[in-house]
Amino acid sequence: MIKSSNIFLIAVALLFFASKASAQGGIFIQSGAFLIASGSPSIIIKDGKFVNDGTFTAATSNVTMEGTASTANSTIGGSSAVTFRGLTIAKSSNNVQITRNIRVNGNLLFTSGLLELNGSNITLGPANGLLVNESETSRIYGLTGGEVRITVNLNAPTTVNPGNLGAVFTTTQNMGSTVIQRGHLQQAGNSIQRYFDITPTNNVALAATLKFNYFDAELASNGEASLELFKSTDNGATWSSQGANSRNSASNYVDQINIPDFSRWVLHDPTIGPLPTQIINFAAAAVGKKVKLEWVANSESQFDYYRVERSADQVVYSSVLTQPATGNVSTSSHYENWDNKPLPGLSFYRLLQFSKDGSQWKSESVQVFFDEEELAFIYPNPALDEVFLNYGSLSPKTITVGVVNVLGQEVWNKSWDVVPGDNLLTIPLDKMAEGKYFVTVGKAGLPFLVLRN
Repeated sequence: MIKSSNIFLIAVALLFFASKASAQGGIFIQSGAFLIASGSPSIIIKDGKFVNDGTFTAATSNVTMEGTASTANSTIGGSSAVTFRGLTIAKSSNNVQITRNIRVNGNLLFTSGLLELNGSNITLGPANGLLVNESETSRIYGLTGGEVRITVNLNAPTTVNPGNLGAVFTTTQNMGSTVIQRGHLQQAGNSIQRYFDITPTNNVALAATLKFNYFDAELASNGEASLELFKSTDNGATWSSQGANSRNSASNYVDQINIPDFSRWVLHDPTIGPLPTQIINFAAAAVGKKVKLEWVANSESQFDYYRVERSADQVVYSSVLTQPATGNVSTSSHYENWDNKPLPGLSFYRLLQFSKDGSQWKSESVQVFFDEEELAFIYPNPALDEVFLNYGSLSPKTITVGVVNVLGQEVWNKSWDVVPGDNLLTIPLDKMAEGKYFVTVGKAGLPFLVLRN
């Protein structure tokens, strides 16, 4: 056994052939220095830091962080890469914190105390990297960000829990090389304090089962009896409920079956408040002389209403319509509305979703272009003595308006000076015989049917 208050390595290589080396106060590998472990030693750091600014060769060693020092004085970091073969967290009080990304190729063992991610990442080796003995009081957590991740091949897995991260997969399909990342940053402010980013090479038609494990300490006021799986395809900006096939509050898991694909997944109790809803395919398209507005929404239990807004310059928006939310939880809701008086030229439409708690979400803008001649419409139809032509223009100009009968004979025409925006022209019909007529508008000659009573 080698014991030291602090081990500072400045310029020489230190090789451990002993079975155990203990550093009271920490190990500091300075720039240009080497720490090479040989003979599978156990390196114990009590009440201190592991700082690598040089080169650390772990071989088959195990590093243990123990003692009662404050979290700030029980850190793993440095300016150089840190790769452990084995790492044990054994703090009898306070926690261990990483201040840089680290890698663990073997067991990451928990006996007591928490391991704080502190915005950094832990990568587990794909062959033997494994979380061992995580518990309510000794585990990984990271409320300010950071993840623990592993990359493995998942080919037709059956109840496979890669790296013991807590995401258990079953599918008859080959998912191929799959990256699983577990984070503890609360999603949208009210999920549990655990999520999984799951990225398979093959991510279609998986028909997979996911078992999502968690600790009670991660619930963050979410009720276990109401937990549902939620999925996000935009890194947590919006979410859609995937429900729950089964829940087990004693064993701390929720699962779901027949999952077609993976992305970011989290557990959430929708009764305590919403995650942002997922709006699917908000669309705006010119149809005739109007704009058709459509969208699909999931998980609406906490949503109040929607508003569609329109702009000519993507700066100033005005409301086109509002639509109450249906409040569906388990099924999707399809909405369809119309802008009956669109702007000429290029317009921008966006959808806003308002929650019952006053929060809101806003979609990206969708462009719609109307050729100005297409913005002409007439009313009433049928008409008696006169008909009105509404014509929207982008610029001041002179157009020709005509009326022709079913034989193609022009029976009336007028040159008309129009201004930007809406223009209204009265066309007299009192001297025309009863029958069908067509109004031609501008150079495009757009026809409109007129039926005299």
